[in-house]
Amino acid sequence: MPAFELLWIRWLLIMTVVGLGLTLALVLAFYLPGRPGRGPANEETEEYAADIRMANRGIPLFLWLVYAGTFIFIITYLLWVWLARASF
Repeated sequence: MPAFELLWIRWLLIMTVVGLGLTLALVLAFYLPGRPGRGPANEETEEYAADIRMANRGIPLFLWLVYAGTFIFIITYLLWVWLARASF
């Protein structure tokens, strides 16, 4: 049984590294662009009560990649089910 336990330890390491990479990608995609002084200097902002300012900075690149990956997965999965005639 040691090989089975070793395999789970390897998967745990892989999942940990992927999770840390995803966390880093989320921080780079959402936190850093939202920091003050990171956008264009002439960006228009809307002002609200209590000195709250909002700017429209568009959709982050990370979300575009998630959307594209999801769309590609849906298309390839549908093609696989259709062409392989998979039965569940």
